[in-house]
Amino acid sequence: MGARPKKIVELSTKHRSKAETDRREYEQSLITSSGTDLDDVRASQFVNTTAGKEYRRVLKRLREETGVIGNLNKSDLINYANSYGRYMDLVKECRKKSFTYLIDTENGPKPNPIIRMMDEARRDMAESSRRLGMTLDGQLKTAAAKADRQEAEMEQKFGVI
Repeated sequence: MGARPKKIVELSTKHRSKAETDRREYEQSLITSSGTDLDDVRASQFVNTTAGKEYRRVLKRLREETGVIGNLNKSDLINYANSYGRYMDLVKECRKKSFTYLIDTENGPKPNPIIRMMDEARRDMAESSRRLGMTLDGQLKTAAAKADRQEAEMEQKFGVI
């Protein structure tokens, strides 16, 4: 059995000694990047303009809310944006009046392939968003860590209230 995946120091709730915390922060600083590669993405890497807009929107939010996004997240972020772009195109197809959920084939009625493609795009978005910490669970962990940090800063300035 493998070890549990490590959490970033800000999201960890385990009580560690000062030395352990310093060591984890140092390890984290070694892999933290400026994220400049995230800004250097060509339009040709996206399946459509919707994907490009979603990429920029999510990148901005991740930088503002978590602050823990780097160059290693680039492929997950591009994959998320492209999955989102594909999904939105498929939603437009479903909204057309000519769309039917079942299509007639030689072997009888079958589900429209667009439904399967939408499900694949949704699964790809979910997997990429999980890796990027965009799930509700990830957001709650980030919010709890921010609240704990703010409380600690207030206690340090004003003492225990």
